[in-house]
Amino acid sequence: PASDVGGDKSEPSGEDQAGKKKIWHNESFFAHNGGCLCLCWAAATVAEESNGKSKSRSSKGKTEDPLVQPRRLVTGGADKKVRIWRHDVKTHSWADQHRFGSASHKAMVRDVAWRPNVGIPTNTIASCSEDGVVMIWSQLMAGKPWEVKATFAIGKGVLEVAAWQVSWSITGSILAISTSDSEVELYKEQLD
Repeated sequence: PASDVGGDKSEPSGEDQAGKKKIWHNESFFAHNGGCLCLCWAAATVAEESNGKSKSRSSKGKTEDPLVQPRRLVTGGADKKVRIWRHDVKTHSWADQHRFGSASHKAMVRDVAWRPNVGIPTNTIASCSEDGVVMIWSQLMAGKPWEVKATFAIGKGVLEVAAWQVSWSITGSILAISTSDSEVELYKEQLD
């Protein structure tokens, strides 16, 4: 729950090449019962106006850089859940933005990957689990509901094969999946 979000501290952590101390800011929050097994950042996106153009701040006629959307993470855990977290810049805390519902995994979630959006407003997340099930979640644009776009089991035999990791190609056109039977499977979305 969002009330479990906490832990905010800064501690020295080494020195740079000039001998100056580096400070790493640390934030932590409770993510999953049984452990958070995987996480992935959302791609940085720019806020859109209703006309589709990027918003920019103006101060006395000056145009500044576009507004960047808040930081977001997708996580997967031993509790079989996939969740999205959003950073609140005002409170400097992480809030539970979305929990994927009843169509979720039936085994531990081993990995999650946020698809690069390459300028498209659609959000897509791949998740994989210990029982070899891969799920593709999609949101047409920010504020719209998340839906399961595809679900499939990996492996070619009768034995259960675990899916260990998922990773999108840099363009987001191919999904790679590593498996417990020493295979890498590649999936490319096809048009109907």
